[in-house]
Amino acid sequence: MKPNFTLELSHSGITLLDLTRGQPVQVGEVSLSDPDFDDSIATLRNTAAERSDVPLTTQIVIPDSEILFTTIDLPEAKGGAKRPLKERREIAVREGLEGMTPYALADLVYVWRVKGKSELAVAAVARETLAEAESFAATRGFNPIRFVAHPTRDKFSGPINFGETALAANRRAAEARAAAEAAARAEEARAEEARRAAAARAAAPPAEPEPGPSAQPA
Repeated sequence: MKPNFTLELSHSGITLLDLTRGQPVQVGEVSLSDPDFDDSIATLRNTAAERSDVPLTTQIVIPDSEILFTTIDLPEAKGGAKRPLKERREIAVREGLEGMTPYALADLVYVWRVKGKSELAVAAVARETLAEAESFAATRGFNPIRFVAHPTRDKFSGPINFGETALAANRRAAEARAAAEAAARAEEARAEEARRAAAARAAAPPAEPEPGPSAQPA
């Protein structure tokens, strides 16, 4: 599922962009200092819903200030040449992130890309930060489905996708369970129909033999 709106979060306010018009179009913004913040956010959400012919879905833009940007040396081939190159780089990133933040590695979401000929550019964000952003958007009806970031080129090359929200993952899992249950019910119905057909054939009386040809007088 693709989002039809972008919800940009910052330390000064909230901005909503419409993605259904080709180029992103600003729907509105609300300052964190707005004395009627909750009402203004509700109005912003309702305005977005009125602009779209399909259910409102959003991608949350995580501000650069909440993301760790760093670089790590490309891993050398020696000592791990038997491992695939991508795996060696992934290990280098994981080892490099250890101790860089107050969070355990399992509590971080990160992406990396090759930078030049000797470095890996890394962007990492705390799962706690993503959860807080999702909670804010979800409780206000913005239906967030993924996290993204748009850092400046000096920090990271290109947009970042930090993955789907818990809301989207749970919905996808529920849809998969429903589809599997529907398929199981359909299979059971086919099996039951086959059993009934077999039982009907078994209960049917044997067919009368057809009479043979009459003997002709000599």
